Amino acid sequence: MVEQDNTFGKSFWKAERRYRHQRELSQRAAAPILGMSQPELSRRESNDGKIPDREAIIQFSNELELDSIEIEVFLASGGLAWTQSFYRDLLKILDGDNELTDRTFTNGEIEVILDKSLQVLRLSAPDHANTDPTIST
Repeated sequence: MVEQDNTFGKSFWKAERRYRHQRELSQRAAAPILGMSQPELSRRESNDGKIPDREAIIQFSNELELDSIEIEVFLASGGLAWTQSFYRDLLKILDGDNELTDRTFTNGEIEVILDKSLQVLRLSAPDHANTDPTIST
């Protein structure tokens, strides 16, 4: 599992404990969802340890049935929220604005960026997954 640096550790683990307690989820039940053992989760909560990767946090958020606002707040507590500036810059790159980067993205790289963006958007809004206006039923 890829982990982030500990810059946001204290606020992330505080939020994790709060959400876990609100949902009456034990460390033993939460640990495997976050990709670790219960003793490891206990150490990280106590010492503001490194946070799990974004995908583990989203899976944990979905398991706790957090709403989309809570998920964004939770991701932000760990420094993993995608900001409006990220999306604005992504749109500029896709429109060919190379001032943001010193190289041009290939079509394959752009497809990966878009695919990953859609995956994250779908995971962060599970109740709205079938409201894509480009998909006709």
